[in-house]
Amino acid sequence: MQIRNVQLSDSLSIAGLMTQLGYPTSGEEMNERLTRLLPLPNHNSYVAELSGTVAGFIALDVNPYYEKNGYYGRILALVVDDRFRGKKIGQQLVEKSEAWFIERKAGDVLVNSSVKRLDAHRFYENLGYDKTGFRFVKKISLTPTKFSS
Repeated sequence: MQIRNVQLSDSLSIAGLMTQLGYPTSGEEMNERLTRLLPLPNHNSYVAELSGTVAGFIALDVNPYYEKNGYYGRILALVVDDRFRGKKIGQQLVEKSEAWFIERKAGDVLVNSSVKRLDAHRFYENLGYDKTGFRFVKKISLTPTKFSS
Protein backbone atom coordinates (compact mmCIF):
# COMPACT_ATOMS: atom_id res chain seq x y z
CA MET A 1 0.00 0.00 0.00
CA GLN A 2 1.12 3.52 -0.80
CA ILE A 3 -0.09 6.67 0.98
CA ARG A 4 0.34 9.80 -1.09
CA ASN A 5 -0.97 13.33 -1.39
CA VAL A 6 -4.26 13.77 -3.20
CA GLN A 7 -4.19 14.98 -6.80
CA LEU A 8 -7.00 16.43 -8.89
CA SER A 9 -6.97 13.22 -10.90
CA ASP A 10 -8.25 11.44 -7.76
CA SER A 11 -11.54 13.38 -7.86
CA LEU A 12 -13.71 10.56 -9.18
CA SER A 13 -12.30 8.00 -6.74
CA ILE A 14 -12.70 10.34 -3.76
CA ALA A 15 -16.24 11.19 -4.87
CA GLY A 16 -17.07 7.48 -4.76
CA LEU A 17 -15.60 7.19 -1.27
CA MET A 18 -17.52 10.25 -0.03
CA THR A 19 -20.68 8.72 -1.48
CA GLN A 20 -19.97 5.50 0.48
CA LEU A 21 -19.58 7.66 3.58
CA GLY A 22 -23.09 9.00 3.05
CA TYR A 23 -22.35 12.25 1.22
CA PRO A 24 -23.38 11.74 -2.43
CA THR A 25 -20.76 13.51 -4.53
CA SER A 26 -20.02 13.55 -8.24
CA GLY A 27 -16.54 13.56 -9.70
CA GLU A 28 -17.13 17.07 -11.00
CA GLU A 29 -18.20 18.32 -7.56
CA MET A 30 -15.15 16.76 -5.94
CA ASN A 31 -12.91 18.28 -8.59
CA GLU A 32 -14.32 21.73 -7.76
CA ARG A 33 -13.80 21.14 -4.03
CA LEU A 34 -10.25 19.88 -4.45
CA THR A 35 -9.42 22.81 -6.73
CA ARG A 36 -10.33 25.14 -3.85
CA LEU A 37 -8.85 23.07 -1.02
CA LEU A 38 -5.56 21.63 -2.29
CA PRO A 39 -3.73 24.99 -2.54
CA LEU A 40 -4.58 26.01 1.05
CA PRO A 41 -1.46 25.91 3.25
CA ASN A 42 -3.36 24.75 6.35
CA HIS A 43 -5.06 21.89 4.47
CA ASN A 44 -3.84 18.48 3.36
CA SER A 45 -5.36 15.29 1.98
CA TYR A 46 -4.01 11.80 1.46
CA VAL A 47 -5.18 8.72 -0.40
CA ALA A 48 -4.17 5.15 0.25
CA GLU A 49 -3.60 3.17 -2.94
CA LEU A 50 -3.59 -0.59 -3.31
CA SER A 51 -2.45 -1.89 -6.71
CA GLY A 52 -3.40 1.41 -8.36
CA THR A 53 -6.85 1.57 -6.70
CA VAL A 54 -7.72 4.36 -4.27
CA ALA A 55 -8.77 2.40 -1.19
CA GLY A 56 -9.01 5.21 1.37
CA PHE A 57 -8.98 8.96 1.82
CA ILE A 58 -8.35 11.42 4.64
CA ALA A 59 -8.66 15.22 4.67
CA LEU A 60 -7.09 17.46 7.30
CA ASP A 61 -6.50 21.00 8.39
CA VAL A 62 -4.58 22.86 11.08
CA ASN A 63 -5.81 26.01 12.82
CA PRO A 64 -4.83 28.19 15.76
CA TYR A 65 -6.80 27.84 18.96
CA TYR A 66 -8.88 30.73 20.25
CA GLU A 67 -9.17 29.36 23.76
CA LYS A 68 -5.46 28.72 24.34
CA ASN A 69 -2.07 29.12 22.70
CA GLY A 70 -1.00 26.77 19.97
CA TYR A 71 -2.60 24.87 17.13
CA TYR A 72 -4.95 21.94 16.68
CA GLY A 73 -5.30 19.51 13.82
CA ARG A 74 -8.66 18.36 12.56
CA ILE A 75 -9.62 15.29 10.59
CA LEU A 76 -12.28 16.59 8.21
CA ALA A 77 -13.07 13.32 6.47
CA LEU A 78 -11.85 9.74 6.66
CA VAL A 79 -13.22 6.87 4.64
CA VAL A 80 -11.97 3.47 3.56
CA ASP A 81 -13.63 1.71 0.66
CA ASP A 82 -16.01 -1.02 1.87
CA ARG A 83 -14.01 -3.59 -0.12
CA PHE A 84 -10.82 -2.83 1.80
CA ARG A 85 -11.99 -2.40 5.38
CA GLY A 86 -10.25 -4.35 8.12
CA LYS A 87 -6.80 -4.01 6.51
CA LYS A 88 -5.54 -1.19 8.79
CA ILE A 89 -5.80 1.35 5.97
CA GLY A 90 -7.70 3.83 8.13
CA GLN A 91 -5.16 3.46 10.92
CA GLN A 92 -2.27 4.10 8.53
CA LEU A 93 -4.01 7.18 7.09
CA VAL A 94 -4.53 8.54 10.61
CA GLU A 95 -0.89 7.84 11.55
CA LYS A 96 0.35 9.63 8.41
CA SER A 97 -1.93 12.54 9.26
CA GLU A 98 -0.73 12.71 12.86
CA ALA A 99 2.86 13.03 11.57
CA TRP A 100 1.73 15.95 9.36
CA PHE A 101 0.03 17.57 12.39
CA ILE A 102 3.19 17.19 14.48
CA GLU A 103 5.25 18.89 11.74
CA ARG A 104 2.86 21.84 12.03
CA LYS A 105 3.04 21.94 15.84
CA ALA A 106 -0.60 20.92 16.32
CA GLY A 107 -0.84 19.65 19.90
CA ASP A 108 -4.29 18.08 19.62
CA VAL A 109 -6.26 16.32 16.91
CA LEU A 110 -10.03 16.76 16.72
CA VAL A 111 -12.46 14.64 14.73
CA ASN A 112 -16.25 14.67 14.48
CA SER A 113 -18.17 11.44 14.06
CA SER A 114 -21.91 10.97 13.74
CA VAL A 115 -23.61 9.48 16.80
CA LYS A 116 -24.76 6.68 14.47
CA ARG A 117 -21.23 5.59 13.49
CA LEU A 118 -20.48 3.27 16.40
CA ASP A 119 -17.79 1.40 14.47
CA ALA A 120 -16.03 4.71 13.81
CA HIS A 121 -16.22 5.58 17.52
CA ARG A 122 -14.52 2.30 18.42
CA PHE A 123 -11.94 2.87 15.68
CA TYR A 124 -10.95 6.29 17.06
CA GLU A 125 -11.01 5.09 20.67
CA ASN A 126 -8.69 2.21 19.73
CA LEU A 127 -6.28 4.80 18.30
CA GLY A 128 -6.26 6.74 21.59
CA TYR A 129 -8.91 9.39 20.86
CA ASP A 130 -11.24 10.41 23.71
CA LYS A 131 -14.87 11.48 23.51
CA THR A 132 -14.87 15.02 24.89
CA GLY A 133 -18.10 16.68 23.88
CA PHE A 134 -21.02 17.08 21.55
CA ARG A 135 -21.40 18.75 18.19
CA PHE A 136 -24.47 20.86 17.47
CA VAL A 137 -25.52 21.69 13.92
CA LYS A 138 -28.09 24.14 12.63
CA LYS A 139 -28.74 24.76 8.95
CA ILE A 140 -29.00 28.46 8.23
CA SER A 141 -30.27 30.36 5.23
CA LEU A 142 -27.65 31.59 2.79
CA THR A 143 -30.00 34.42 1.84
CA PRO A 144 -28.71 37.75 3.18
CA THR A 145 -30.66 39.02 6.15
CA LYS A 146 -30.88 42.44 7.73
CA PHE A 147 -28.99 42.89 10.97
CA SER A 148 -30.46 45.16 13.57
CA SER A 149 -28.13 47.74 15.08
